[in-house]
Amino acid sequence: VINSRSFGADRENVAQKSIAYMLGMEDHGLLSCAKHFPGHGDTESDSHHTLPIINHNQAVLDSIDLYPFKRLIESGISSVMVAHLFVPALDSTNSRASSLSPKIVHDLLRDKLKFEGLIITDALDMKGASNYLKPGELELAALMADNDILLLPIYPEIAIRAIKNAVDSCLIPEDMITEKCLKILRYKERLRINHCFEIPTENLYSDLNPISTKHLVRELTESSITVINNQNNILPILQTSFDNYATLSIGANNKTLFQESMSMNGRFTHFNFAPTFNYKQSDSLLRAISNYKTVVVSIHNTSQLPQRGYGVTSESVQFIDALAKKTNVILTIFGNPYILEKFHTLKNYQAIVEAYQPTQMAEESAAQVIMGAVKADGRLPVNIDTTLIVGEGSNTFPIGRLRVTEPSKFEISETYIQKIDSIVKKAIKLRVFPGCQIAVAYKGEMIINKSYGTPTYIDKKGVSNSDLYDIASITKVLSTTLAVMKLYENKDIVLEEKASHYLPSLKNTNKSNITISQLLTHNSGLKPFLPFWKAFMKNGIADTTIFKKSATADFQFQVADSMFVNKSIKDSILFKIIESDVDSLKSYQYSDFNFILLKEIVETITQCPINKFVDSVFYAPLNLSYIGYQPLARFPKTQIMPTERDELFRKQVVRGTVHDQTAALMGGVAGHAGLFSNASDVAILMQMLLNDGIYAGTRILKPATVQKFTKHWFTKEIANRRGLGFDKPSREGDPSPVSPSASEKSYGHTGFTGTLVWSDPDYNLTFVFLSNRVYPDAENNRLAKMGIRTEIQELLYQAIQKSLVK
Repeated sequence: VINSRSFGADRENVAQKSIAYMLGMEDHGLLSCAKHFPGHGDTESDSHHTLPIINHNQAVLDSIDLYPFKRLIESGISSVMVAHLFVPALDSTNSRASSLSPKIVHDLLRDKLKFEGLIITDALDMKGASNYLKPGELELAALMADNDILLLPIYPEIAIRAIKNAVDSCLIPEDMITEKCLKILRYKERLRINHCFEIPTENLYSDLNPISTKHLVRELTESSITVINNQNNILPILQTSFDNYATLSIGANNKTLFQESMSMNGRFTHFNFAPTFNYKQSDSLLRAISNYKTVVVSIHNTSQLPQRGYGVTSESVQFIDALAKKTNVILTIFGNPYILEKFHTLKNYQAIVEAYQPTQMAEESAAQVIMGAVKADGRLPVNIDTTLIVGEGSNTFPIGRLRVTEPSKFEISETYIQKIDSIVKKAIKLRVFPGCQIAVAYKGEMIINKSYGTPTYIDKKGVSNSDLYDIASITKVLSTTLAVMKLYENKDIVLEEKASHYLPSLKNTNKSNITISQLLTHNSGLKPFLPFWKAFMKNGIADTTIFKKSATADFQFQVADSMFVNKSIKDSILFKIIESDVDSLKSYQYSDFNFILLKEIVETITQCPINKFVDSVFYAPLNLSYIGYQPLARFPKTQIMPTERDELFRKQVVRGTVHDQTAALMGGVAGHAGLFSNASDVAILMQMLLNDGIYAGTRILKPATVQKFTKHWFTKEIANRRGLGFDKPSREGDPSPVSPSASEKSYGHTGFTGTLVWSDPDYNLTFVFLSNRVYPDAENNRLAKMGIRTEIQELLYQAIQKSLVK
């Protein structure tokens, strides 16, 4: 009956937490109440329906049941509620509820324990009291027991009349009524109830639940997560390869937030099992999932009620037990810890994570504990069996993965977060873009990771944090530039060496003397781009000798749905780039061609396709689940945000294939475009750079490499703001791609589809904005004209600067 309404089975733990809770309430003007006196924790029946019996002897009552009440009374609790219990050790009068017992209410609570506050009965309409006395008699007995407040009498008029008659007949003194009324009035005065005013109900929910409290809730949730039976210190998971890892969420039809949170730091294969157990499916699922080295099993849609089996079926328990005999299982429970009583082979589990609650924060926090973004130091509050007792729990320690937290942790005002929300929602309403993702990492913690809007303007389902966007030219820094950085520090490439040294096809051309650094800084003199796709059209229709509706050995590269291009086109485009004109002055001119050639150089040196190279060197070691080229090979189309409704070339909405026409003709893997990602993966990559090349204990790049590529490459006298591959804030008041508050050390890039990523070492800040502003029309450029990305970024700087002043 009490169940999770108690803090646990240990008297000291219960007392300490109750006192803390009470003091917090009292400090904020609330009248706190300790219940259910003298102790309702060990009953088999419910006082709503009958009179429960407490068969503890006096010694047990004194040392266990009454202990928290004694501590609370000593600490100044304002009121105590007396339960409807039959406690023979305190009052053996037949069928007398403790709430009606002078021995318990007056002699024990008032006299022996010296409680001077308000004494309140439990609800008098409950059967534990109302079954044994008539209306009027019941309330009179409660008053004579020395209760101050009689809660919820069934018939108040009868109760008042019975008490008045008792006063008139001198059964009870009128002074008793006067004293109790006066006591209640004094408490009302103390609580300033005599100065009440009407509270406006507009925005009531947000007023009662301000964003600033979310950090406290998250802290409490994280602190509660309890790791049990952590065999061989399997937690946190330190792997850099997750090819043999899976998750299984039981009780959930679709991928859970817990699974999405696991994917933020690991490449898991995800399985789900519906709340209704299907025997036919269970055998095949058991065979499939037992092939994985480690499976993180989570139990969802639980119940707090024991009579409902806590929402966990015996069939699901049998399935998990069977799986634990075949492979390593980490069991995570989002519910009552007594669920563990259902398992008979707990020793077979590599670790158990008790998260207690079926809440979003619990799911995020449990995943972060497992993956080492957050420590675990929770302790089991109840006894499960002889091996799992109160106080059980292992400490785990964070390993440096990006932690999800709340802005209020850093005293960032919720006003700024609300302004960001307002800007985005207004932009969506004005059709600047249908949806977006924003991720903000500050001081190594993710303070915002949020999705807005819908994939298109007609969709009803909202954008999710696990959805992917075409990040366009951000590919230049998060693929090609990273690859060059690794080759540079491995001494496989020299920045001032001629590109033709690495790419022989450039020799004896007008590009033979262009250096690697000139390509990286857009100082090569190459043309910005050429609309190659136009050459492959006939009368406004794609040439059927170049494009096919289905893939074949020669037509491998998917350009769009039912549209595959001849693989020879890639070489044709490269030839045209090599033959294109060059500006002899080699002044700054942003060019896709630079990075198309750099990609070819990377592949020539590594003898590996760039998509496989960057994945093996960067994305896989960082356990990034979403970022990569050619997303349709890994994700359903519905998880990928659409880009343009292309009426000229592809004659359809582009979704799942790269928006950039040249990159699409080159098979979706190019140096200037082609990457798809969600915001959190981009943020993790940039955090690695902010950490001078290290993340979660894994060294990806050397500090000197990061610093060299992210600083201004040219002196202020040269009109080129760029670093090596990375964009930089403008100098001398020229139009800048980012907020005016961004420091000179900051770096990042923008993307044509409506994306931006920017990191600032001076603030340890990363801002990621992903959108599909090109849907349905790429000519819609209001995102840049309205300065939405830079306005949001400037708000972040203002919020941080204000928090630092505090």
